[in-house]
Amino acid sequence: MGKPLVSVLIPTYNQAGYVGDAIRSALEQDLGDLEVIVSDDCSSDGTADVVRGFSDLRLRYEPSARNLGRVANYRRGLYELARGTWVLNLDGDDFLTDSTFLRAAVAAAGDGEPASIVFADRYEREGAIDPRSFPSGGAASGAPERMDGTSYVLSLPRKDARMHHLCALYRRDAARAIGFYRADIVSSDYESLYRLALSHPIVHIPAKVGVWRRHGANASGGMDARASIENYRLFQGVHDFAVESAGLDPRAFGDWLLRNVSRRYYVSLMGYLRGGALGEFRTIDRYVRAQYPAARRRALLSPKTWVKASICAVSSFKSRVSRRA
Repeated sequence: MGKPLVSVLIPTYNQAGYVGDAIRSALEQDLGDLEVIVSDDCSSDGTADVVRGFSDLRLRYEPSARNLGRVANYRRGLYELARGTWVLNLDGDDFLTDSTFLRAAVAAAGDGEPASIVFADRYEREGAIDPRSFPSGGAASGAPERMDGTSYVLSLPRKDARMHHLCALYRRDAARAIGFYRADIVSSDYESLYRLALSHPIVHIPAKVGVWRRHGANASGGMDARASIENYRLFQGVHDFAVESAGLDPRAFGDWLLRNVSRRYYVSLMGYLRGGALGEFRTIDRYVRAQYPAARRRALLSPKTWVKASICAVSSFKSRVSRRA
């Protein structure tokens, strides 16, 4: 039996200024059984020229004939392009920092009942970034923690070990079987990963292995009220899959849905307060009040909400006064 092939998918759209770092970081992984696939969603910039600048037989450039959109491009990569036993989805504006990550992750997956996901930690950075400034080797030297995937999901949103798309290696066949990337929402990645974790072992490697770039074009940073409302499908989708497809405890996942919706409502409220845009938040409030009234009450009755809201409101007022001055 040969070693399992790993597919690194790099979905990209008009990210010529970033995608070279993503490609280079994937090709520098110290893993022989590797394919790196740039799934270009009909870019109109110099993305193709950047890819052509690499000469490596492990690299494939797969441009789309038409623009599909972010999540559909994810699906294209997984269902049409990837050939590996394992898949890592590395957005074109992110990059890996630890050249040992994929090798360590495949080893940590184990034999017998292999994990469905092996994940590590990430950095968050903005502005100018030197990809060579980050340490490497932590994944190979870290002690992997094997855990029950259902218990992990039920611990959210308080889990210390956070699962993130760019550093989560997942089993291709298992992901396809449950309809990975089925929800065309900002958090389609989390909705997919959490469902895949249910009823399977998962492994956490305690090392930072990649960089998520924070910039104005991030999908999560540009959510309007409509996109924020649609993104609640993350929690509803995981809940429904757990109860209806996986046959897990309805009471436990009912409480999970309540906690996570309440937390997301609270975070949204604070964000709109800081931005001085409560008018737009009212659209979200009406939706949550209608669909998840208990979660809304839980958030609004918490003393923490009122303390934080007061701080945010004062800060927003001072900021507006300062700009006028």
